[in-house]
Formats: sequence, C-alpha cells, structure tokens
Amino acid sequence: MSTEQSAASLQSFFQASQALTQAYFDFVTRQPSAFALPADPLWQSMTQLPSLEPFSTLQRELAEQHTRLWLSMIQRQPGEAAEPMVKPEAGDRRFSAPEWGETPFYDYLRQAYLLNADYLKKVAEAMPISDGPAKTRMQFLTRLYVDAMAPSNFAATNPEFIKTALETKGESITGGIRNMLADLQKGPHLDDRRVSLRDRPQYRDNPRQRRF
Repeated sequence: MSTEQSAASLQSFFQASQALTQAYFDFVTRQPSAFALPADPLWQSMTQLPSLEPFSTLQRELAEQHTRLWLSMIQRQPGEAAEPMVKPEAGDRRFSAPEWGETPFYDYLRQAYLLNADYLKKVAEAMPISDGPAKTRMQFLTRLYVDAMAPSNFAATNPEFIKTALETKGESITGGIRNMLADLQKGPHLDDRRVSLRDRPQYRDNPRQRRF
C-alpha cells in the first residue's frame, strides 16, 4: 500500500471513529432516567464532546490502530497464522470458537470490535464527571452499549450460529424463532416473561454469550 493510500485509510478510520463516538453519545443522551445526571452544561454539551480533547486524541489513536489492523489483514497470506493485535479479556468466551482466529474475515471482525470496545471504555473513563454514582452509571451504560454491538450477537457475523444452522439444517433458527414468539406471548410486561434459550453446551456457564 502506498503512502497516499495509507493516509487515505487513516483519514477514513478517523472519520469512522468520530461516527462511532457520536453514536455512543447519542445512545447515552437517550438514557437520562438511567444516567440521572443533573441538567448542567456537561449534560447539555454531550453531543459536542467528540470534537474536544481528550476525545480527539483517543479518536486519532483508534484510527491508527484500525489502520495497522487493516494493513496486517491485507498483507496476511492465505492459511497464514497471525498474532492478533488485540485479544479478548480472560474469561471472555464469546470468541472461543476457532473460526474467530482461523478465518481472516471473522478475525478482523473480532479485533475491530475489541479495538472499538476498548476505545469506548476509555472515552467513558475520560468523561469529566466528578460525581461517583454518575460515573458508575456512565460506565454501566458503556458496558451495555459495548456488549450489544459485539459481532457474536448477530447471525451474519457469528460463525458458531452459521455452523449450527448448517449442521441442524436450519432447525436451530426455526427453534429460536418459536421460542421468541412464545416469549412474546407470555405476558405484557417484561417481568412476566422468561426468555427460552437453546440448550447449547458451548454457551453454558457463560452469561455474556448470546444464545441461539
């Protein structure tokens, strides 16, 4: 890749980091009851924070990391094992399937997500919030947002889901849909419902993993 192409990639990833940050703050500002911040200038200016320090520095760092990850992926030879730039935390079994490391497509999705997740956690830490409970709520909302955007949560980007669907000839998908419809009929209130889960051994003892 030429110098010009590298610079263009860096700029593209920087713009992507800005969009990610804006989407994150949009999510936070839509949770006033959960966040419970006072109506102060900080809360009112939340949507402008992505353009301020130290957030712009974090955005540049994220863009540089994504550029290095992308370059490592396009330079990777077919069948070549590569040391990941970033690894899941100890105990995180969402990416325990071998396809997450052996298949370049899933490997890239995994590492890109982990970079984004780490970045958003740093953003939450960098928020100028002195109130302890408010800071805790901010971190809690960040964890919710980060966990929700994991590629393991989506059928098209989860190799385990695709593998199971193929092995069961689609029964795992139809079974999941039946469970969902049954859950929706159990009661008008969330507290009245109990989510029916597919009994897959690889998801047991792992509350963070989405079940299909």
